[in-house]
Amino acid sequence: MIHIINWYKPRWRLLIVLLTPLVLLPIPLVRKSSQARCGYIVLILTIYWVFEAIPLALFSMCLMWISNSAATSIMLPVALAITNELESHTKGYHEKKNGAKEATAVVNGFLLAVVYSATIGGLSRLLGTAPNIFVKGFTDKLL
Repeated sequence: MIHIINWYKPRWRLLIVLLTPLVLLPIPLVRKSSQARCGYIVLILTIYWVFEAIPLALFSMCLMWISNSAATSIMLPVALAITNELESHTKGYHEKKNGAKEATAVVNGFLLAVVYSATIGGLSRLLGTAPNIFVKGFTDKLL
């Protein structure tokens, strides 16, 4: 048994990367809709992000290749889940210390971080956001 655990220990990230899409594959196959396909992708990316199966720096590089609105729609549920858990665990503390403003500031901070990150990522590539394409077309006509 120890040999099996020792074999899996260095390979757990690879197993998550390979098995997560296979385990979640029935979602888009059974429910043949665009919502099911979108949910499939969001679940895979969330699992990769939570377990850090793919290092976060590499994940950020992958987000550079998709539009900033898609990146925001992927990361917004994760940020909201984190802030909801944080609020539920610290609710008693905030009631004692009258820290409702502090909790709101944390939620706003998380949401602003998602938005600013998506904006910065959108500026890094031509297809990151639609205005980049318009500006390129405008400058191509001028030059």
